[in-house]
Amino acid sequence: MINDILQTLYTIDHIPSHPTIKEKIKGVLTDLDENRERSIEGLTRLLSYDPALSIEFLKIANSESFGFKRKISSIQNALQLLDNMLIELIISQHPVIPDLEAYHADTEKMFLQLINHSMEVTIIVEYILNEVLGEKAISGDSRQELITASTIHDIGTFFLLIYFPDRTAEILRRSSEGEKVHKKRYSTAIPDHSLISSVLCEYWTLPSSIRSWIAFHHYPWSSDESFREGAEILYLADSLSTSFYELYYPDDIYTIDERIIMRRNLIEITEKLGIDITQLAEIRVHSTIQLNELHAEIGI
Repeated sequence: MINDILQTLYTIDHIPSHPTIKEKIKGVLTDLDENRERSIEGLTRLLSYDPALSIEFLKIANSESFGFKRKISSIQNALQLLDNMLIELIISQHPVIPDLEAYHADTEKMFLQLINHSMEVTIIVEYILNEVLGEKAISGDSRQELITASTIHDIGTFFLLIYFPDRTAEILRRSSEGEKVHKKRYSTAIPDHSLISSVLCEYWTLPSSIRSWIAFHHYPWSSDESFREGAEILYLADSLSTSFYELYYPDDIYTIDERIIMRRNLIEITEKLGIDITQLAEIRVHSTIQLNELHAEIGI
């Protein structure tokens, strides 16, 4: 299966979107010519619901066709640099999953969980940067790059779920056997999704910082020192996301010793970033409120 994955990785042009979310995004285009600034603001917000279409804009803005002197690292900058007609073409022509019912019974549920998780992690990263760490955190363009990375950090799982649905659904869904060994055996049957996400970012020439943060967002202590803080913040946001555990670890597949190590890693990173337990609680409350508001807006 790994050879099939690698072959597909370097031949695909797009990651399809969820049809319901794409329709919501298309609805903003009617106002693009009359009020471009407001429309781009609305599109930027809505694209946070759609990692697949987000990475499409980044891919095109960073392609050789445009030849911008520096890498485009945010969705908003990509939209601002592309003209209205091209924005409309990208959105209208971007493919959607043709028939979710044709996939595994759990695929649509998992797809929506992935979208939910991407939104939640983005909310948490923004809050950590703006409200918790403030000026102590990474600055300048790197902030926006990290927010972009949080939106698309699990694009590798989207890829696996769309192009290899049966095997991926089998790995992610609740196992009827409930055996730890059974689940761990299947979890090694495909490459790590963070590595696939990073490979896709490299294939589509996204900035190196985004690629590195995504590649190490589960193992920030292994990353290069220059990218470690961003990887740690993304790791923290990922760990605080309730939907992360619902999606990737729905059953109790870890031993007590493994859970102790996971908690220790999280504690060490929060201490290193200077975040206390009260701030962690604030982050969770904020993300829950914001996520509920986004659900109401987009109807998922």
